[in-house]
Amino acid sequence: MPKRFYTRSLIIIIALMVLLQTVIAYVFMERHWQIVTERLSMTVVHNISAIIDILENISTTR
Repeated sequence: MPKRFYTRSLIIIIALMVLLQTVIAYVFMERHWQIVTERLSMTVVHNISAIIDILENISTTR
């Protein structure tokens, strides 16, 4: 542990800033990936639904 007050306070401030940035980055990225995953899942569901509708319409018109 550093003995000088300036060095200690500088380490504390830098450590808190790094911790805060890490937490904020994790929360932001987790939220971002959750939104992206949800949108991609909904797109796949809509595509599958459209394919099913097309196949049902083809089979009923024959």
